[in-house]
Amino acid sequence: MKRSITNNRLLWALVTFTIMVTGALAQSGSSIDIEKISSAKNVPNLSALLTAEQLPTDDVVDPAIYRLGPGDVIAYQLTGPDLTEKFTSITPENTILLERVGLIDCKGLTMASLRDTVMGRISKRGTGLEIFITLRRARLVYVSVRGDVPYPGTYAVPASMRIGTLLAVTREPWLLQKTVDPQGGPLSGRRPAFT
Repeated sequence: MKRSITNNRLLWALVTFTIMVTGALAQSGSSIDIEKISSAKNVPNLSALLTAEQLPTDDVVDPAIYRLGPGDVIAYQLTGPDLTEKFTSITPENTILLERVGLIDCKGLTMASLRDTVMGRISKRGTGLEIFITLRRARLVYVSVRGDVPYPGTYAVPASMRIGTLLAVTREPWLLQKTVDPQGGPLSGRRPAFT
């Protein structure tokens, strides 16, 4: 009889200890947080690329002509349970990594050929899946302007900017750059002194 009371106390102590440990772990939270690994929340600073200051462009990009390159921001959306728009940037290696598609080499691809390549991979994966891909932001490229222009030099402009527009803007290059005066304040549209 005494032995069964001791066994019951031991059993109750073990159950109580297990409940306390389980409760403590539940309150401290799991080390794997679903919110942290959710694809909708796992957008690396690409949204910062979309909100960062960029120069205006004057032309609609023709997907059949525009060649992709490092720094282009691509937006895509897959049909299925997660319909959120996702962003990816073309890497310096000229590749992109798309969810449920994999790594794609973009060397020499136009926007239209990238769409065809991705749709080909998606169609192999399963029926009923679609993907929508668009160029969300053109990369900045350096263009050197020399010769008989008022302000020759090297300018950072969107890859989608027309040459004619660039030449017109180089007559007023302060429109292309955010300039700061020596006292540290913005020039706010004043013509900078070039020497």
